[in-house]
Amino acid sequence: VNMTSWKRNSPFIREMEADVIALQETRVSEQAKQSATRTAAHLGLFPIWGKGCARATRSRGGKKVPSTAFNCAQGGVAVMARAGAGLQPGGMEGHEARSLYEQARYMRAAMPIRHRGRTVYLHIASFYNEARTTKEAETRKERNLVKMFGDAAALGQQPVLLCADTNMGRSQAMEEAIATGQWVDL
Repeated sequence: VNMTSWKRNSPFIREMEADVIALQETRVSEQAKQSATRTAAHLGLFPIWGKGCARATRSRGGKKVPSTAFNCAQGGVAVMARAGAGLQPGGMEGHEARSLYEQARYMRAAMPIRHRGRTVYLHIASFYNEARTTKEAETRKERNLVKMFGDAAALGQQPVLLCADTNMGRSQAMEEAIATGQWVDL
């Protein structure tokens, strides 16, 4: 779900009856995570946040306006699950994951599920690509997608759910990943 702002749109999460929700563009800074976590708990959700967004000065009506802790620069991702579902942080050790995490654009969590009589972990990734549309930005966005697929592929034969706002129409990286037969676009 692209939230565009956690503070403004978190009440709508209550209306969703999903057990797991991946959020993009939360715009939550490191300073705001505690408050946002309390709000999520009131909604019956346990959140795992990606890196907080940087706070930046914005221009509004020709004036420089500082961002707030809940409306910072673009970015911010999270995965939330109903309390008690066993959601836990996923690893961010790989170069691809770390690079995207540092941009406040990617994070991964894992949740135990039963499959064929045994417990396995479903990895749930939340990815938010930048929104700019310049030629340079499109090149960066393709590289970011390659990194996302690279991190997920490094998990091996484990189930992975990639939840993404790619901010792209056609993507060579996406088409190539789907062509391998290992990924399905829903």
